[in-house]
Amino acid sequence: MKEWMKGLSAFPAAIVGMLIMWWSSRFHGFTFWCGTVLGLVIMAFGMAYATEFIKLLMTGALTKGFVAALKESVMKEWMRVFLAFFSIGAGICFFLTADQITYYLPVWVPLFLGIVLIAGGITYFWTRSKFYRA
Repeated sequence: MKEWMKGLSAFPAAIVGMLIMWWSSRFHGFTFWCGTVLGLVIMAFGMAYATEFIKLLMTGALTKGFVAALKESVMKEWMRVFLAFFSIGAGICFFLTADQITYYLPVWVPLFLGIVLIAGGITYFWTRSKFYRA
């Protein structure tokens, strides 16, 4: 898990380094040079960690460890039921607030998301019912 976290935090670190360099380019003198050097150092560390993360992914070392860790912490049944109820509730909320969300998104997006979330929650309960097995 430690390797996954280092690898996944490497990409934002590289981006932050570039943003610091971009931000410091608007200034002159000492601020410009300090910001540029700091941004380059952060970006270099981020890219080094990202390269190591990609190498570990390509060799398969991370995926084997991740699958083993995932098998240890399999989701409990009550968590699945909670997520199904949460999915249905979130889908209903998307339907009820579709007119307010359409200011930011096209009208079909919240309705589609609502349908998918409600269908996912109902499908979970349907696959565990006695009518499904019959």
